[in-house]
Amino acid sequence: MRADTLALYERFLYVVGRCAPHGKPSGFRDVTLCSVLGYASYSRAYYAPVTECITRQARRAEARRKAKEETKGRRKRGGEHLRKAEAPCAFPVDFALGIVDGMTPAMQERMQKSAVITGSFAEGASLSKLFTGVNMSTSTFRRKALSAGERAVDAQEFPLMRLLNPLLPAWLIATTTAVTPTLYIMMDGTGVPCVRKDTEGVKGRGADGKAGKRELKVGIVGTYRRVNNKGQPVRDPLCESHIVSMKKALEFGTLLRKLAFSRGYGTNFRVQIVGDGAEWIINIVKNAFPGNDIIFTNDFFHACEYLHNAITLAEKNAETIKKVYKTTKSILYRFGGASLIKHMRKRYAALDESHAMWEKLK
Repeated sequence: MRADTLALYERFLYVVGRCAPHGKPSGFRDVTLCSVLGYASYSRAYYAPVTECITRQARRAEARRKAKEETKGRRKRGGEHLRKAEAPCAFPVDFALGIVDGMTPAMQERMQKSAVITGSFAEGASLSKLFTGVNMSTSTFRRKALSAGERAVDAQEFPLMRLLNPLLPAWLIATTTAVTPTLYIMMDGTGVPCVRKDTEGVKGRGADGKAGKRELKVGIVGTYRRVNNKGQPVRDPLCESHIVSMKKALEFGTLLRKLAFSRGYGTNFRVQIVGDGAEWIINIVKNAFPGNDIIFTNDFFHACEYLHNAITLAEKNAETIKKVYKTTKSILYRFGGASLIKHMRKRYAALDESHAMWEKLK
């Protein structure tokens, strides 16, 4: 069945590939495509660059004629040149089908997921074969995974403007309540294991100063316009974008700001930033998102961590700490930070304002 389906798919690609929507092509080029059905070979229309920038040989002749005006190297294969018949690219059919790096969109997704969740390229190639049944060598898998990573980095540097007014389904409107449109920005950092080459020049926390990990920063930007019957935000469909980077906090803040602009930052959105309160996050909020109207919120789990540390300073008995923490955590979750502070001030009214516990709750 798989072989028969692949044969039908190849026939479909052959028919589509012979189409020439931009007029007479410069020719037809054969290619082997990697899909979830297997490797499919077909021929598709090719549009060469226009005469003025047609061949490498012509560019070299021009360089020899104008010795003082050297060319800047070879043009990228399949690059964005002016094409014959005003075609948008060398292979319009591939562009229409979403084929990138010789893979269909479905194969790209599975390959990239395999690369993300595995610890080596060999393991990734093996997992990709398990997902799709398609055999891919380790070297090929490595090349395609690194190429996907480069595209992701480029997308982070130059994010596309996203849909600012998404289409909300009828069931969502019927079961939720409208609120002020809010743009939320979340960020955090974590350590990821690296090989020695990737940790060169990075100072570690150990006694020897060697680092086995590098900090990876993650940012998420999204929007919501409605809340459910419990008052909890309901994210807009397909609203979230995220970035992942090993850059320093200042550079990461610039990336996050670009992403926020692509999602509508600077328009009529109410802006809420969520983080753990680390110094580098506070600096990003001050530098990348200045303004008194920005709402900064400590995320629930880190807020509970600060709360537990504060109670530990105020109480001595372990059982009492556990009981009080459970109660105060529930208050924070159900009624919010203002109610929690009111409860804590009532419970620990005898403690001086200079007590370390109050410092933990700031």
